[in-house]
Amino acid sequence: MKSLNSFFLVTCFLFWCTKYFAQVGINTSNPQGIFHLDGAKDNPSSGAVPPAQQLNDFIVSANGTVGIGNLTSTSKLTIDSGAGNQSGMKFTNLTSSSPSYNGATSNIAVKQDGVVVSTSSTLCVPGFYYTNGSTGNNNTPIGSNVILNSNTEAQEIIQNSSGDFRLKKGNTYRLEAALFTANANSSYLEYQWYSKKGDGTYLKIPSQNLAHSGQTLNSGGHQAMTLAYYTPTSDMDVSLKITAKSSPNISFWNPHSYLFIQQINSCK
Repeated sequence: MKSLNSFFLVTCFLFWCTKYFAQVGINTSNPQGIFHLDGAKDNPSSGAVPPAQQLNDFIVSANGTVGIGNLTSTSKLTIDSGAGNQSGMKFTNLTSSSPSYNGATSNIAVKQDGVVVSTSSTLCVPGFYYTNGSTGNNNTPIGSNVILNSNTEAQEIIQNSSGDFRLKKGNTYRLEAALFTANANSSYLEYQWYSKKGDGTYLKIPSQNLAHSGQTLNSGGHQAMTLAYYTPTSDMDVSLKITAKSSPNISFWNPHSYLFIQQINSCK
């Protein structure tokens, strides 16, 4: 009889635990998951918990997701720091002063929805393009792209037959060029970098200096540099254009002129 009573008590206890403790709440009578801890004990006694009150909560859902500061985690772990542009995660023994690891690694990044993902760790070298003219004069018309009959060194960046260079989205490039004029007194030409829109029209790229290559004394010519920095928001064509001349027949010397494009950020 004693054994039967014991069995009955254990069965009742298990039934009671299953019924009343399917969800466990600490500091809250309104648990939203299998295990829910309300750190500040400020949640409402019923209904949904406002976002501001969720920030001090910890929850484990029925499907095993964990939320810290967030009660509706869609990943195995979701952290809401409550502060803009801060993850809420901290490593006390892994900081900027920690020794570097020299083995194989993979980079991580954050998607638009906050999910952490692995990114490509393929080794790459930033692109560049350098060319200088080889022989003769160059009489590129006003409004046209400059193409040098060239000695070229290049990596990843090429110039097509129209004189355009294709640059990749998100990279930052240093655009430099200098054309050497050696014409009669007071001759000059001007040139500047442009980007090419989808409809085929060109827009000026802001330059640190608009090159004005000319001479007021017939003493062997002049070479002025134009310099710009450009970060395209999509894959974009750019080119160097002649923008003005003292007369239509003013030319520049190919051998003493050059054009240089250099990617100045790490690869993307």
